[in-house]
Amino acid sequence: ALAGVSLAAVGGPLALALLLTLLYMFFWAGVALIILGRQPGAGAALGSFAAIWAALTIGLPLAGSALTGMADPGPSAIRYVDAQRQTGDEVQAERDALLAAALNARPDLRPFAERATTLDYATRLSFLVPETERRLAPLRARMDEHRARQERIARAAGFLIPPLGIESAFATLAGTDPARQRAFEAQARAYQKQLRAIVHPLVQREITQPPAPDERATRGRLNLAAPLDLPGFALAERSADARGAGVLPFAVWLALLAAAIAALSLARIREWKVAG
Repeated sequence: ALAGVSLAAVGGPLALALLLTLLYMFFWAGVALIILGRQPGAGAALGSFAAIWAALTIGLPLAGSALTGMADPGPSAIRYVDAQRQTGDEVQAERDALLAAALNARPDLRPFAERATTLDYATRLSFLVPETERRLAPLRARMDEHRARQERIARAAGFLIPPLGIESAFATLAGTDPARQRAFEAQARAYQKQLRAIVHPLVQREITQPPAPDERATRGRLNLAAPLDLPGFALAERSADARGAGVLPFAVWLALLAAAIAALSLARIREWKVAG
């Protein structure tokens, strides 16, 4: 075992990471040989290699990010925060009307619609938070669509700019890539809705059966006969094989690219002239 993890479970990703590392080294070795094939001086060779490295690892990614941002600007986080504030203010301004409508829409709560203005804080939130999220959903969807487009562009750029591709491949193998983040967010959201489906009806049930004052010293407190049997959260992870399959296309492309550069560098080496 390695760090408490069975080698059998991580052997595939580790082997693929090693292969990617070797291919990446061959890529840069080929670039260096092509530069040396021009037979420059030591200073010129180092300068040329540094310029190519800087262009591929810093210049092109920054330029691509700037161009992509100008061509496809997405909703800003500041705008989303401002939208949350405005939507929260709107919902609070319409609070009594929204609560009355929610109670009237439920046959079991309709007889108690006159209590809409006297509901405790926790009970109000069980109605108002879903309404707030519903109003913010279009903006949230636009942000998610923009993020998905940016990730597709980044994946494509990884094939054109090897340093970006190798970074993305290592992140995928390690399970720290954007796809895993999206999966976590989606599963956490589903779990949140699952908990709401269990807890909200219990909170709202007290509208029809309000406890006596001496039974509830704290507003919004649930008085349960027994503890709730709530489900636990367990993130469904991609298997190591699935993560490996996700980086296999880039590994094949990097191998072909390294082979092409190696062939070109060998052809340049044959033209070297050795001083007699």
